[in-house]
Amino acid sequence: MEFIYFAAILQMAFLLVLLIRRRREPGMLYFLALIAVCAFGIFIGYLYATRRILELPNLARMGFPAAALMGPLLYLAFRNFWHAEKKLRWGDLLFFIVPLAEVVYLVPFFAASLETKVRYLTEDMREIHADCLVLLYVTLLQNFLLAGFGWFSFYRKSRPAAVYSSPTEARRLARILNATSICVAVVLCAFFAVSLIDRNLLNSNILGAGISLLVIAMGYLILWGFIDPALVAEIAAAPKYAKAALGESELKAIGARIDAAFSAQKCHRDNELTLAKLAGIIGEPVSAVSQVLARHHDKTFYELLSEYRLQEFTALAQSQREASVLELAYRSGFNSKATFNAAFRRKYNLTPQEWRRQT
Repeated sequence: MEFIYFAAILQMAFLLVLLIRRRREPGMLYFLALIAVCAFGIFIGYLYATRRILELPNLARMGFPAAALMGPLLYLAFRNFWHAEKKLRWGDLLFFIVPLAEVVYLVPFFAASLETKVRYLTEDMREIHADCLVLLYVTLLQNFLLAGFGWFSFYRKSRPAAVYSSPTEARRLARILNATSICVAVVLCAFFAVSLIDRNLLNSNILGAGISLLVIAMGYLILWGFIDPALVAEIAAAPKYAKAALGESELKAIGARIDAAFSAQKCHRDNELTLAKLAGIIGEPVSAVSQVLARHHDKTFYELLSEYRLQEFTALAQSQREASVLELAYRSGFNSKATFNAAFRRKYNLTPQEWRRQT
């Protein structure tokens, strides 16, 4: 049993280390914080399973606010994925009322003597106290609503095939999203069914376990490049962009300025370039730029961006043989190895290393 806890914590640590370089991407700071919170929650579960929690009673109670952070962090990560945001709004603080209220409620417990804490925990491990049940159900309800809504929205906005560069890629992602949703749903239903028989199972934070599984699945999908959250942001806003059709002369004029931004200003070298930033560079509304890309260039923003970055990479790779592939990829504007490898293989049907050996 201990091996399962250690394996889960190592999985979280592995994802945290590999994804931290993408912390500047929309939603990734929330997602990285969520990975850390999930790892802490799994550690608390390990302490309970081995009864070592009696040696660290304060950590036992911190499991409640930590679990209550999972839902808000997951929802905010998904929301910022599909809105291509990185900032924290003041209104977002409302999502953290439950964990903050739980910390305030637990202050008397933290102030109690060690003997009192150990006695309370020992009783709680035999039969959950009423106040703990309330904290658990409030946490479960909040996490279920926020995590469920966040995943459903991300799932729905990631499915349109038009956002992906090939039907094969769209079908592959659809299968992955469907399989992930079904697996998480089955696990959660099984936990809830068993908890009806033994309510002490609630002490294991059943929804926290489900969220941890979802986080691990999402982490690997993002890490391997199967999901690019930035694509979701563009597809989510697409209905708004199609409201006002531009004339042909406007299309050509804005299209020429877009081409100049890439070819002359080399805006694609910006690792954090978004559709909104491109619109700011050429001084046009986002809706107009998106429409020009679709009608004049016959591409999505990320297809065009990937195309220029790959052109930059191939030019650099041929003139700077001594530089590493990854170094040149970052200098070309790619912000992750997985995204670069996926884009390169999609265009050339070779890995960057194989292509370099042949040129």
